Amino acid sequence: MLPGKFRLHRREEIVPVLRYGRPFPSPLIMVRIRLNRIGNPRAAVIVANAVSKKAVVRNRIRRRIQEVIRKEFLSTLPNIDIIISAKSGAVNASSNEFQKALEGIFHAYRRLGGYHGIPKTPVPRP
Repeated sequence: MLPGKFRLHRREEIVPVLRYGRPFPSPLIMVRIRLNRIGNPRAAVIVANAVSKKAVVRNRIRRRIQEVIRKEFLSTLPNIDIIISAKSGAVNASSNEFQKALEGIFHAYRRLGGYHGIPKTPVPRP
């Protein structure tokens, strides 16, 4: 599991990343990345019921992805918020496959230069 300061906890933290984050797809996962002002990277893993109806399978996928993030990427990531959504192909994927997918996505993020500044969240209408 990810340490508390490296997790996105509340809906108010997750929705802006889903809405305004830059998407990076792969066959196993969809990653959305957005800069933050917190000072450290934060992540959340989403595994929907559409991936598997069994909670045991969904939790196994979530734990594998979180462990790969914690071991391989947490110390090298910039100040970004990451939402990782599992796709249906993730059911039979190993930790190595998740690691390769995330390496490719983070490489693409670095190659594109990430964001130039933090996107502004629109002001809610009264």
